[in-house]
Amino acid sequence: MEMGTEEEAAKAIEKLNQGSFKERTILVNEARPQKNRSFSGNRSSGNYRNTPKDDLNYKLRKIRRRFK
Repeated sequence: MEMGTEEEAAKAIEKLNQGSFKERTILVNEARPQKNRSFSGNRSSGNYRNTPKDDLNYKLRKIRRRFK
């Protein structure tokens, strides 16, 4: 969200920070620039075909498919 002035932004942060919305505490603060993240080739594509057959998660997914 953008505010017209820094003063308006500070007031909004002060008023809304640590407030409650649907029984949850909300945090409001000034945005910071994102850090530059380096790409890691370790990310999984969600392909489970190469999963060992004795893996518990593999077995659970296989069982769940029967009930879909």
